[in-house]
Amino acid sequence: MKDGRRISIPPTQGNRIFINLGDQIEVISNGIYKSICHQVLPNQNGSRLSIATFYNPGADAIIFPAPKLTYPSHYRFQDYLNFYSTTKFTDKVSRFQNTKVVFK
Repeated sequence: MKDGRRISIPPTQGNRIFINLGDQIEVISNGIYKSICHQVLPNQNGSRLSIATFYNPGADAIIFPAPKLTYPSHYRFQDYLNFYSTTKFTDKVSRFQNTKVVFK
């Protein structure tokens, strides 16, 4: 998603690596870097190989913007995981607005 529109990245022969910035980077950057909204589709014959890996802080890590940025809250990562597990299929913009309320 870019500027509210999906951008197609067609499958190709060979290897490609895409790195998606996650929700925590969006918070740490106070929204400067956006967590990606993406959808994975198979190629024309219906096949695709995707490997997702995640690098997360410890569950007790306190997440907050870089000191020179302002975001209205901080939270324990485990609290975010609990919140995310019940909202991950909702609109991302609404989810971030709700984190401002839930994690005050």
